[in-house]
Amino acid sequence: NITLLLTQIDSTVPSGGNLSIESYPSGNTALQKLVSLKILDYRENWSSFVLNNSITDTIGDKITAYKIVYTYGDDDKPYTVMELWTIIDGNAYVIRYQTEATMFYSNHLPIVEKVIDSIDIQRTGTNKRNTQNYPALEIIQDPYDVAVSPIKNVLYITNLRYDTVSVI
Repeated sequence: NITLLLTQIDSTVPSGGNLSIESYPSGNTALQKLVSLKILDYRENWSSFVLNNSITDTIGDKITAYKIVYTYGDDDKPYTVMELWTIIDGNAYVIRYQTEATMFYSNHLPIVEKVIDSIDIQRTGTNKRNTQNYPALEIIQDPYDVAVSPIKNVLYITNLRYDTVSVI
C-alpha cells in the first residue's frame, strides 16, 4: 500500500488530502459486485454518505476500472473521495483520492489524474510453484517516504531497510 500526502501552498487552509493505492485479494468476486458491496458498507457506516458519481473508467491506457465519487463526514469535517477499482489476477486494486474539505477537492485533481493515468499494473513475473502472476510494481519492505515531481511526472519512494530509492 502506498499513500501520497498532498499539501496546500497556503498553510492556513486544510490539507490537500491524499492519494493512496491499496491491494487485497478479491476472493473471485466480480468487479461491479465488489464495488457495490463496498458502497453498501459505506452507506451502513456513514450516515452522511452520498454517492455523487459511478462510472466505468480506465487506469492508464488499458486497465478497465470502476470509478466512484462520494462525500461523507459531518459539518466540521466533510470529505470528498474518488476511488478507482480494478481486479487483476484475483487481486483488487483501489486507487483513492481523498480530501478533507470538499471545496479543495478540485485543487489537486489535475495532478492526481496525471498520476492515475501513469499507473500501469502489469503481469510480468510468475511464481513457478503456483504459476500465480504478480504485478510489475513492487515496493521493498518498509518504504520510508514518498515524493512526487509533477514536472517530471515521477514518483520517488525511499526504502528504509535497503538504503535505496525506487523511481516510478
